[in-house]
Amino acid sequence: IMSDPAWQWCTRVNPKDRLRVKCNYCKQIISGGISRFKNHIASTHSDVAAYTGSQENPLPAYVKHQCMELLNAVKANRIEKEMQDAEEGYGDPHEEEESEGEDVDLEEEDVGVSLGTDKGKDIMHGSGSSATATRKRRGASA
Repeated sequence: IMSDPAWQWCTRVNPKDRLRVKCNYCKQIISGGISRFKNHIASTHSDVAAYTGSQENPLPAYVKHQCMELLNAVKANRIEKEMQDAEEGYGDPHEEEESEGEDVDLEEEDVGVSLGTDKGKDIMHGSGSSATATRKRRGASA
């Protein structure tokens, strides 16, 4: 579960919640899990508070460097997967699929066919109060 090397530089705020971690260097609590924590250490994301430094427990340069390497590896894997998916044709909105069945061309006269009832007629177009419209719908005489 905690196979990411970055877990050695933070601790869970609650042992059962992996999405809230506390930086072991600046003691800041980061919400959003290990990926956001790596962005905190590497100072690479605008939505995550950047590591500000601590005199008592300064951040070793290799920690920041390794977090950047881990983030770059994830990004490279994502790009590689997207390229493989594109080569296989997944997710390509321009790729034509064979259609089953026959295409039907609707002409203007085919659209909006009436069911041949007068039910509901004049409710929206009639003049008068809403009480009159309600009586008309219920079949009562005006």
